[in-house]
Amino acid sequence: LMFWTNWNEQRPSIMRSTLAGKTMRIIISSDILTPNGLTIDHKAEKLYFSDGSLGKIERCDYDGSSRY
Repeated sequence: LMFWTNWNEQRPSIMRSTLAGKTMRIIISSDILTPNGLTIDHKAEKLYFSDGSLGKIERCDYDGSSRY
């Protein structure tokens, strides 16, 4: 899987797809303004991301669930 941040001012998000670009989908789209940091913990299968505007760091599963 490939993950990236989208800084679109109207609909900021974190997205994912396969490396071939198939099955692209938004996994995080609420309570996010400027997702400017992103890293993966492959062993725990967690995605960590930061938001520069909100000043917080969060984590979630690869599908966006279990957000904390």
